[in-house]
Amino acid sequence: MKFHKQLKVPGMSQDQIVEALKNSELEMRPMRTQYSFEKKFKTTNTMSDFNIVVEDEIVEVQGGGDYNVWSFVPYVARDLLGMTDKYLTTRYTKSDIGYERNGWEEHLPSGMKRGTKYVEGATGEEKIA
Repeated sequence: MKFHKQLKVPGMSQDQIVEALKNSELEMRPMRTQYSFEKKFKTTNTMSDFNIVVEDEIVEVQGGGDYNVWSFVPYVARDLLGMTDKYLTTRYTKSDIGYERNGWEEHLPSGMKRGTKYVEGATGEEKIA
């Protein structure tokens, strides 16, 4: 199974994103790219085998046979790139089970999709994320 997920990083150029990733705890090695406008890296100190593709205002995490891109993308956004937005805007660009048909979606830090109805555990009150 392959899952690839993109993250919108408004206001950051490709060079700023690459610099932030290189200054983080993430260890990466450069890879050849398919297109001249992108930069591609392979993580070398993660449990899963991830490729990170960087363009202007977009970071794509490619999970080579791993589905954990859903939890790794928020880590990249909030911890490594310092994004403090309430919602992260992401989309799947490839998945074996059709997630890419949903397009761009906004998610809370908990991973819940914006607009999802849920019941508050402490009060039992129904809310919308």
